[in-house]
Amino acid sequence: MYPCLAEGLILCIRQKGKTLISRASIDKIFENPPEYIKREKNVAEPIEEFYTTKEILEKFGISTSWLFKMAKERKIPKTVVRGKTLRSRKHIDNAIADKKAMKR
Repeated sequence: MYPCLAEGLILCIRQKGKTLISRASIDKIFENPPEYIKREKNVAEPIEEFYTTKEILEKFGISTSWLFKMAKERKIPKTVVRGKTLRSRKHIDNAIADKKAMKR
């Protein structure tokens, strides 16, 4: 609504900190509305391969604190199964590859 007011598409009056719009101005917007285009829903790929925290620490030789910090920053998907936190293998591999590329 505010972009329409700023562009002057809707007539309005500002009075004592309030923006007043006439009903006729609003009705005018809906006289010839543009065609509604429905956005398609993004379907997330199911994550099928995971690492446990222990596997990540052993395989890549990183600290627990770095793992938690990186996972939080990159919003790496995780799940808990029988008390073990499992993190997406694909996302972890990408994050570690980025870390190695930055060191070079």
